[in-house]
Amino acid sequence: MPTPRPDESEGQFMARCVPQVIREGYQSNQAVAICRSYYNQRRTNERNHSGHTIDIKTIEKNVQTRITSDL
Repeated sequence: MPTPRPDESEGQFMARCVPQVIREGYQSNQAVAICRSYYNQRRTNERNHSGHTIDIKTIEKNVQTRITSDL
């Protein structure tokens, strides 16, 4: 899964992330949700100045739970 670069806008990240996640086997709406979650988590970490890295496994689990509950 791609991670947002520090200098990357949301649009730039989404354009890079969504096609890659789709190639990994997710549907387009799932890919958008996953990528948006990754980007938003990065922004949250920046705002909090926590210095923590993005916990990719937690994000994937949360996104999968949301997708499953929407079905």
